[in-house]
Amino acid sequence: MLSVVLYAAAAIALGTPPDATADGQAVADWFASQGEHVRTWAWLLTLYAPVYAAAATLVPDRLPAPYRDVYFFGAIAFVVETAIQSWVWAGVGCLRAHRIHRPGRSEPGRVMTAATWLLMAVGSIPGFFVGRWTAEFGRARYDQKRVWAQRQNYRRND
Repeated sequence: MLSVVLYAAAAIALGTPPDATADGQAVADWFASQGEHVRTWAWLLTLYAPVYAAAATLVPDRLPAPYRDVYFFGAIAFVVETAIQSWVWAGVGCLRAHRIHRPGRSEPGRVMTAATWLLMAVGSIPGFFVGRWTAEFGRARYDQKRVWAQRQNYRRND
């Protein structure tokens, strides 16, 4: 549920992006005017990634074998695609915002570059570890229940 709320909030924060038929100048103008919204969208997707990764590790255990694999690989592809898209858009949003605030410079500067790297690290590294920890913890709980049930059946058969 939290992943749905974060994704919806990100979509609302982004607003309406330019059409696919828009020329380069229209897209650049949109990024120049909506840079703050793009960065908010990217940060919300950064918070969304670990939550969705954790949820994606819990669902496959409840699905039959062929659907489990399809869902899991689809979830991984969705997280990777969303992360790469948000990194690129946040980078362009930071670059356009930097050019607006400092008109004489053509490069984004150290602060914006560091912010983009931080955005990538916060979105991808915890997402991987949270998802992995959730999967391992779930598997350990399942194994513990299975071993306990086997012990109880062994004692009953004596």
